[in-house]
Amino acid sequence: MSGGPETTEVAGGETEQGFTIASAMWVMAVTLVLVTGFADLFVQRYAQAVIRQATDEGARAWAVQGGTADDCLAAANDAVDDLLGGPMASGITFSCSANGATVQVTANATLRSLPPLPDAQFATTSVVARELDEDGLVAP
Repeated sequence: MSGGPETTEVAGGETEQGFTIASAMWVMAVTLVLVTGFADLFVQRYAQAVIRQATDEGARAWAVQGGTADDCLAAANDAVDDLLGGPMASGITFSCSANGATVQVTANATLRSLPPLPDAQFATTSVVARELDEDGLVAP
């Protein structure tokens, strides 16, 4: 057994040296990109679920709990801070509006991806009916 690099003899008596290392490096690089892509996909899906939950929380804070637009924004931001936080939460903006008997909360987000993948744009809206008072009117 020699201590030198592997040598493979191919047809015609020629030898190939180091081809195994080059192909192994190629396979490892492709595998790394695929694993990174799947990990990023899971993180993106989690962030989208958190943003949907935050819009629901904001809408409930205004419509069901009798809050204001400021309460709506605070509840949505608190939900994101509790469940996501960090640099990923920095690209998320919320807007709250009331239209008669409903409250609408919209979130627009730019979710940063890992280097080989492009950043994801995401938008979602939650609409909740406002609570009625005893007279059947929308509470102020």
